[in-house]
Amino acid sequence: MMAKNELIYLDNAATTKVDPLVLEAMLPYLEDGFANPSAGYGPAHKARHAVEEARKEVAELIGAEPDEVFFTSGGTESDQLALSGALAAIGGCAGRSGSVIVSDELEHPAVRNTLAHLEKTGQASLIKVKPESNGFIGASALSEVLEGRGFTSAGTCKNGIISIMTANNEIGTINDMDGIAGVAEQNGFLLHSDAVQALGHIPVDVSRTGFDLLSASAHKLGGPKGIGMLYIRRGTPFSSMSFGGGQERGIRSGTENVAGIVGFGRAAQLAGNRMEEDRVYVSGLRDRLISRICAEIPDTILTGPACFNEEEKDRRLPGSASFAFRGIQGSSLVIRLDMAGICASTGSACSASSGKNSHVLSGIGVSPEYIGGSLRITLSRGNTPDEIERAADIIARSVADLRRLGNYH
Repeated sequence: MMAKNELIYLDNAATTKVDPLVLEAMLPYLEDGFANPSAGYGPAHKARHAVEEARKEVAELIGAEPDEVFFTSGGTESDQLALSGALAAIGGCAGRSGSVIVSDELEHPAVRNTLAHLEKTGQASLIKVKPESNGFIGASALSEVLEGRGFTSAGTCKNGIISIMTANNEIGTINDMDGIAGVAEQNGFLLHSDAVQALGHIPVDVSRTGFDLLSASAHKLGGPKGIGMLYIRRGTPFSSMSFGGGQERGIRSGTENVAGIVGFGRAAQLAGNRMEEDRVYVSGLRDRLISRICAEIPDTILTGPACFNEEEKDRRLPGSASFAFRGIQGSSLVIRLDMAGICASTGSACSASSGKNSHVLSGIGVSPEYIGGSLRITLSRGNTPDEIERAADIIARSVADLRRLGNYH
């Protein structure tokens, strides 16, 4: 059994540790700088200035203008606000009573469940795009789905919304958002993307790609929990779904989480400065772990893109390694790893409590013999080569033990 100080944390897709420099930036606004930024006196002006400086830092990371960035409570709220607010603005366009939303089966529950609600309440019709076996949502597949449905560029009157995640939270697949943006423009759709897992780990440039709406969260890149952002391109049709004091220029009312916003800004600044160095380091750890597990554990599937395939190697997030083992239950493996001092998961932390097989693995066609034995490992700059070697040893031993107990043949 490992001592507590030997804990190996391998679940950074669920959340990351707050960077010490981020915490340092936040502390003044949890102590003396506690004023409400909407008030009219000196300390409040200081808090307002801190919020606007953080807005600039987040905007710089994504290539946006500061007034296109709106702070929320996290990625889930940003997803819901993006889809509901944009849909409300375009739903009555040209007299329509509802619009179309195009998405896929692999989205995070924050998007999936919002879309299900919008469809159930008759606010939108839903079109699904089938992913490839590695989880990739291709622009050509998207274009084929829309072909023959009569969609044409509608100018300012949009046909609907395309919502495709930038990178998958379970298997790490990075989508071709540039190509998808082209399809959206050609067919008269707004483009929204859940970039929660991508932001700070790979380049995300809203101007170059042509996003209309983008959601992200601070706690996936070394920032605090409880703070997210929604990018809304200037001129994008949008109706506020939040009513109250009119904060965030009327898009998201509620007293600003100043310390959280400051932390998000500092985390964004650090991520931008470190991105390429971290990508090289973390992807090296990832490839070592994948190489060992796939070589040492029989009947193992690497889910998502193949890291050692030239065509696919750049389609996986730097820190993402996900597996499916035949003959075991992933939940039992996670418990064993926890007992050995390793934090990992079977998939999305937001849906782990459901007890159901992963909708992502089902969506990419993973065999029933493997789908129950999933393991998601997500790394960060804080992990070390020694941790990777120890983790690989323990995972291999744990899978073997579970197979032996289950009379696996």
